Amino acid sequence: MNIETDAVSGVVKITAVAPNTAAYRANIPVGCELVKIGSAPTYAMGHDAMLEALKVNPVQLTIKRAAASAASRKSGERVITKDGNGKLGMGFATGPEGHTVNKLAQGGAAWQADIRVGDRILKVNGRDATVMQANDVLDLISGPRSGPVIKLAIHVDAGAGTNMVVSGISSVHSGVEPLGISVATEGGAHVITKAQKSSAGWRMGLRVGDNILDINSRAMAGVTHEALLSALQDGGAELMMVVRRGGAQGRTHKLKNRSAFIQDLGLIIEVTKKGLVQVKDVKPGTAADAAQLSVGDVIIDINGKTVLKKSLTQVIATLRSELGPDVNMVVCSQPHEAVLERDYETKKHQPAASGKKAKRPKYTVEVKREITADGFEPLGLALVTEGSHHICGQVGRGPAFRAGVRQGDYLTAINGVKMTKRDHEHVLQTLKETTESFTISFTRAAGEQGPQKAFAEPAAAPAANDVVDTVITEDFEEVAF
Repeated sequence: MNIETDAVSGVVKITAVAPNTAAYRANIPVGCELVKIGSAPTYAMGHDAMLEALKVNPVQLTIKRAAASAASRKSGERVITKDGNGKLGMGFATGPEGHTVNKLAQGGAAWQADIRVGDRILKVNGRDATVMQANDVLDLISGPRSGPVIKLAIHVDAGAGTNMVVSGISSVHSGVEPLGISVATEGGAHVITKAQKSSAGWRMGLRVGDNILDINSRAMAGVTHEALLSALQDGGAELMMVVRRGGAQGRTHKLKNRSAFIQDLGLIIEVTKKGLVQVKDVKPGTAADAAQLSVGDVIIDINGKTVLKKSLTQVIATLRSELGPDVNMVVCSQPHEAVLERDYETKKHQPAASGKKAKRPKYTVEVKREITADGFEPLGLALVTEGSHHICGQVGRGPAFRAGVRQGDYLTAINGVKMTKRDHEHVLQTLKETTESFTISFTRAAGEQGPQKAFAEPAAAPAANDVVDTVITEDFEEVAF
């Protein structure tokens, strides 16, 4: 973004905001006044000092929207007749709020037509400017075919004096991760006017229109805008807020931040209610991406220190103390349930009571494969994936059959790794990579007999060339091993 300082008044104005930048994503409007950089007021800073302060990453800005020049000004159509040189005497910049007037020649054609800095251009000669690029608007108002008279429909910002802030939650790399929200204070109420998707505030559950009632058990109703900002800044990593959603009669929601963006590693972590540190997002081309971390992975240990059952603040403190060229982590690639095998020969599963859906019991069996001249013998399974992984057939008395797996069972895990949310190809590849001995977990219809081991029939084990080709239909995939 660009800033200019008025030589007489000392007011610092934002004159341009480049698209797809941090200022653009924070919804900083063109034409507003830059009041503070961090905690330092801009009126007490020189221009060079402001530029240096703006280089800090991240930076907190307090801004004030451009006030209307007079209370009588209203939104509507303005007719501008160009001067003798064919000039309008105005300039505009395109930002997150659209095309906003950012320069004006006092006494010029636009000035005389009641155009002021901060006005937003909605239409040009009856055409919708909100869907146009900057070059298209420029061509309509000053191009060779624009004509001597231009009709502009403008919006006069009624939000004079509304302060907005981009605050943050503690993060590892830089100390502050922006909340990604804007807040307007009016009449003692603090309403969120902007909530950037995927930001810390968005992940926490904050949304546009939420009225902030409480921050970390401190009531916010009636406090000043500055007091609200101070409470947000002091909130810490585990910021807690109570908001009202849906107007004065809406429901209240208690929200707590459980996540943090680890900027130098390129991942977002979340501490779940069960105390697990789970990977929520991995940024492409970062250290986390190169280490092949995936969404859903659970971090168990960081450089020899366990992070299980730790708070977000403690996890961040551990990462801060262990920052260096290498960060060693113990990661569980897929959280899964432990399946304990009971004595199914003495404890029978009974059907559920009438009117209730019977629960399918779980089993885990050990599968042992014989080694042939062509490698490990085929498993002898046919598998269909339609939401669940259904064993739809068996070939001969192969290793899976001998271990007690039967047609109609639903495969849930391989070697203790949960497969219920994995796709068909992943399950097939995992089965292909199994060795001479491994475990399969599955569920079976209630009331049916538990797994019974069987012996191979002489010379009946399926040969390697008995593999059935993959059959693909519109609804499912099936393969036999």
